[in-house]
Amino acid sequence: MSVSRIATVDLGGASLAADNYLGFALYARPGNPIWNFGCLHRATIIAVRDTPSPAYKWSLGHGIPGFPTYPFDTLPGVVDRYILSMSFAGTPAYRCVVVQQPQGRMILDVSYNGTDPTDVFREVLDVILL
Repeated sequence: MSVSRIATVDLGGASLAADNYLGFALYARPGNPIWNFGCLHRATIIAVRDTPSPAYKWSLGHGIPGFPTYPFDTLPGVVDRYILSMSFAGTPAYRCVVVQQPQGRMILDVSYNGTDPTDVFREVLDVILL
């Protein structure tokens, strides 16, 4: 694997109160990104292929107005593991940003650069509801 991972912020996970949610942004440049987002309980939540965009945004828990929102599916006190899988076949670079809201607390800000179109990288984020 020849993917470089450059972390500006990486807290590894988030502990969320009932009124919190996570806002996700995935930036891809240039090209036609291929990626999916899922968790241990739901496998694939979002799958993107052949829908090029410079940015994809979604949230877990409560919603970000105008963006897709997906509910948490675990009980309080149970860790859920979310996985973002990125293929570098259609684009050489991604950047993932995850922010805990409403606090505006940065959980993850990572850039990924692939040098081989066969590269795939999986970013893991553990989330627990308090």
